[in-house]
Amino acid sequence: MIVYSFLHLESIYTFYIAPTLLYRDEYPRTGYIRWSFVFYRVLEVFGIIVSLAFLAENIANMIFMDTCKQPITVPQFLVLILQGSLISTVILLLLWWLVFHSVQNAVGEMLTFGDRLFHSDWWNCTEMPDFYKKWNIVVGDWLYTYVHKDIIESFDPRIKLIPKAATIMISAGCHESNNHSLSDWHFPFVLFVHSSVMLVSVYFSTIKVANKGFNKLLIITLYPLGPGTIGTFGFVEYYSRQNIPDTNSLFVFWSNNCVTFK
Repeated sequence: MIVYSFLHLESIYTFYIAPTLLYRDEYPRTGYIRWSFVFYRVLEVFGIIVSLAFLAENIANMIFMDTCKQPITVPQFLVLILQGSLISTVILLLLWWLVFHSVQNAVGEMLTFGDRLFHSDWWNCTEMPDFYKKWNIVVGDWLYTYVHKDIIESFDPRIKLIPKAATIMISAGCHESNNHSLSDWHFPFVLFVHSSVMLVSVYFSTIKVANKGFNKLLIITLYPLGPGTIGTFGFVEYYSRQNIPDTNSLFVFWSNNCVTFK
């Protein structure tokens, strides 16, 4: 007979709402709640939400509102990407700060949750694998514990590429699933960027090639262009569906209806 103690039930409830994806019977605690800290994090949440609404309504809307009202050429679309990259990067950075810093720290403080390492100094990384680990440590720990380690046990431990590649593809699929849940349509570009960039960088790091210059170049290129391009494609897809009638297609469609290769 299974006996559920109060301690285990409390741990289960804590796991449901705590900023972690790893279940433990006991979590580190801080002992008391710093309500001033919670207050400032809540202020950040409201401030970021207002900022996001302002940026989306007054800047992004002006750039993308006419998307797909008439066909555009590839050069015109590239110009559109460059125009929207800066605002898309700012919006994605604000969303990152909202989710991975303000919200998780506020919830963690109210639960006296002791483990606050939700992210690290990803802006100082010189290699893409390190960047993805530090960008979102909560998900990274879950992938390592429940995916990467299990796959390693199923293969030769000396073969490091297969577990890393499988973990990357599962992570990319989860990101695509989350995007579909939020937007109700698939956007394979994010899946392609997330998986291809990580697979290439992990391959170079695994085979021990002198790839420091390559990874640094990849970081320098993707810092300004990666988030901006992904965000721009998302805006294009959203406004395309607003401007083109009968757009109930589940998959991305703007390339067939808007961009001409003439």
